[in-house]
Amino acid sequence: HGRAGDRDLHQAMKHGKGSLVHLVQSTERISPRGNSDTALGAMVTFSLKHPKLAGAIRLLLMILGGILTLRMFTLFSPITLANPQNVTLYRWRRRATAFVLLIMMVIAGEPILFQSAASSEYDVAVKLTIPDPEHNPKVEPMLAAAANNSTDIISNIVMIALFLGIQIVVYLTCLNKISEIRDGTDSPQQKLRLLENEDNLFDLGLYIGIAGTALGLGLIILGVFTKPYAAYVSNIMGIACVALVKIKHLRNARQQLLEEANKAPSR
Repeated sequence: HGRAGDRDLHQAMKHGKGSLVHLVQSTERISPRGNSDTALGAMVTFSLKHPKLAGAIRLLLMILGGILTLRMFTLFSPITLANPQNVTLYRWRRRATAFVLLIMMVIAGEPILFQSAASSEYDVAVKLTIPDPEHNPKVEPMLAAAANNSTDIISNIVMIALFLGIQIVVYLTCLNKISEIRDGTDSPQQKLRLLENEDNLFDLGLYIGIAGTALGLGLIILGVFTKPYAAYVSNIMGIACVALVKIKHLRNARQQLLEEANKAPSR
């Protein structure tokens, strides 16, 4: 952490050996917010003494936040549906939206998931005498590699979950639009034109998948990721979402409307 890390080491040494050992083992910065006399300091002390209990409470609060977000949609954004069959789709869309917001809260609460490795500000030249490379086998930093792989996997999983929730919202939105047009009071020919007009909406999943791929590759360039799993998975989910909407639902709806148009008496 460079000179900022030096300041943290000096501050930890003022509080004794235990503080210094804990700081070195955690490899994290000391938070500049609050001290042991504040409410935040009391929470930090409780988390340090009871890490498992604090983690469980934090997880429960996040789940409660997701539930309250879901209820907030119902209270502040009531809707009236002409077709009762669309109620289930709207409920699942709101649940998916609440899931996306929950993932974003997790990302905001765990910024370390998307932080690149800290580099030192010091340039220290260390000269070591190396005999023969053949008799000096290279030692792999197994612990550092394992820690980096673990962080990389967690970051990829969080990003995949975020874009999965967004794709679910898009998928349910497309189903709602198809049902709304199909169950409307317009003529079959007019419904077919309305479905054709919504082609951009039905392709939205692919656009979001491409955006997720671009974001994932950008995060790799910034050093947040080392393996582009999330970028590839995001693109695959976008293709799957569009294929499912257009092949399974939109094609069947258009076929049904074409049959109704053929059966309708000509004017």
